Formats: sequence, C-alpha cells, structure tokens
Amino acid sequence: MIRTARFAGWASIASAVVGVVVTPFMASVWESDGVVWSTTEGLVTRVFGPTLESWGALSFGSEGLPYEVYGKFFVFVYLLMLPIVRYVHVLQGTSATGAWERRTWRVLWVSLIVAAVGDAMSYWGVSLPEPGDILWGVGWMVESLTLLVVLVSTTVYGIVSIRIRVIPIWSAVLMTAILPILWFSLAGLTWYLPNGVVVPMSIIWASIGAWVLVTRPATPEATPSQRKSDTDRTGHA
Repeated sequence: MIRTARFAGWASIASAVVGVVVTPFMASVWESDGVVWSTTEGLVTRVFGPTLESWGALSFGSEGLPYEVYGKFFVFVYLLMLPIVRYVHVLQGTSATGAWERRTWRVLWVSLIVAAVGDAMSYWGVSLPEPGDILWGVGWMVESLTLLVVLVSTTVYGIVSIRIRVIPIWSAVLMTAILPILWFSLAGLTWYLPNGVVVPMSIIWASIGAWVLVTRPATPEATPSQRKSDTDRTGHA
C-alpha cells in the first residue's frame, strides 16, 4: 500500500494547490463586471483582483471566456481529493465503530462525486453551443445542493474519526469544525461559491495527505510481513 499512500498524499496536496491557485482567478472574474475593488468584496478578490485585471487575465477573448477557462480546472480539486478520502476510509474501516464510519464515508464519498459531476456540467457543459446554459444551471444546482450533504457528512465523519483515533486528532477536529471554518472562509476570504466551501475542505484533506506521506501508516489489511517489507523498503524503523 506504499504506492497507494504516496498517490493519495500527493493527489490531496495537488487538489489544494489547484484550488488555492485557481480561486483568485475565478472569484475575480465573477466579481469584476463593473465592480470597484473595495471592502464589499472578499479579501481574496480585493488583494488579487486589481493585479489580475491589470494583467488582462479577467477579460481576454470573448465575453465569459475567462470564467469558462478557469472554471474548467476546478473539477480537479474534487477528483484529486477522492484518493485521500478513500485511503482514510481504508485506514479506519475495521475499527470498533466501523459501521458508523462506513455509512458516513459512503455518504461523503458519493456526495463528493456527485458534486464533481455537477461542477463539470457547469464549467465544461457551458462550452457546448446549444444546451450549454441549461447544463450550467443544472450543474450549479446539483453541485450547490450536494455540497450541503458534503458539509454535514464531513462534520459527522470528523466526529466518528475522533472516536476511532486512527488519523491525527487535529485533522478529525478540523473536519468536525468545518462549518465555522467555512463561515470564516466565506465571510473573510471570498464570497465566491463553490470555491469558498470546497477549497478549505481540500486543504484539510491535504494536511491529512501530508501526514500520510510522512508517517506511512499501515492499513488494517496489511499483514505483519507486509508491514515489515514496507518498512524495509522505506527505511523506517
């Protein structure tokens, strides 16, 4: 499982990086139409918006093209988050509270996939000539409603993870506190959805991915001989 751990860890970090990098572009494009950069906007837009506007990054090509171009990257925030969500489930799945863990994880896993599909419909479907506007509207609704399920399941999964005590307690606490964290993100950093919700979650999962890369925790299905073999290969005692 060493390769799986590495892939999940690095993918989670890539997810957070994509989200952090693309958010100033997406939020600034959305808020730049006739807007004077002021305290009425989120901190991200106020800080990066004027610079991006001076670079011409908010108004190239036809109308709406910058928003479509930047938006197409965001589905990768979801997709690159999935491996670490799956890997943590494998780590925790055989615990004494495994039934609760499995139920909550399934809801979280499916809702993340559905939200990713909705996001892809919005930003990739909008490029289609005829049904593009319809796909954008439907995709936005699907993603937005599904994110509510993601938030609730993340909170519950954090509570379950605190009881299981397999992943670091601080990461489980962050999941449990996702709602106040998102309030700070939306109110203080960016008013823009879905980024203001999804990017903080990707950062939490990236922190777990970094922990996995550093500690290489043994999965429950690994036999003692497999664990010894992994230890010998990685040079860890």
